[in-house]
Amino acid sequence: MRHTLYWDRHSEGGTPPPNGQVVEIAGDEAMHATKSKRLREGDGCVVCDGAGVVVSGVVVRATKSRVEVEVVSSEVVAPLRPRVEVFGATPKGQRLDKMLDMLGQCGCALWRPLSTSRGVVEPGAHKLERARRISVEALKQSGGAHLMAIGEEVSFTDALTPTPGTRIVLADGTGEQAVRGLGEGVGTVRLLVGPEGGFTDEERAMALEQGRATCVSLGPLVMRIETASVVGAAWAMGLGSAGA
Repeated sequence: MRHTLYWDRHSEGGTPPPNGQVVEIAGDEAMHATKSKRLREGDGCVVCDGAGVVVSGVVVRATKSRVEVEVVSSEVVAPLRPRVEVFGATPKGQRLDKMLDMLGQCGCALWRPLSTSRGVVEPGAHKLERARRISVEALKQSGGAHLMAIGEEVSFTDALTPTPGTRIVLADGTGEQAVRGLGEGVGTVRLLVGPEGGFTDEERAMALEQGRATCVSLGPLVMRIETASVVGAAWAMGLGSAGA
């Protein structure tokens, strides 16, 4: 079994290292690799920096504080298209952890907590830091090459700010049934998911004003926040194969 390690390269991410170079995995990731995965010298592994670089290598040194991997080969994997962003209300308790894990495995590029009129959970710094750790674990589990970013809380108004090449979709039961096809020039889908009480009439009207967002129903049944987020992300990911 080949294990996947996360290589936190900060600003250097995205540039493949040359064959023969030794890369270092430190901190909690090194401890997890040696204690839980039981990596030892001579073991093969995959190292991913979350910015598209995937390295195949061999462990040349393994301690609880540092794992050194010699690069055998590397490649740069292009980001998934369309880019899917989920701006959503924050579920309570462990439901948030499960949702983020599933979104990361789906290939979602970004999750940001969305502030709405009926929202009841405001994620603090501790929850956001935990969210980033969950994103790393989802990356390793899925075998992906790009880490799902975790953003700061965003207001509903700011979430509707148009960005070139981005289609904003409001997940709401009053919308039309989800259909395929993005339209020309759309490279990013930003999915807005409301709280358990749903979006207010005022928020819905604001989103639809002057075509700022498309209102889409994800199905006939009422879903929890985390269910709607994952179903919506999977639907948006599938749009990439539909063309314009």
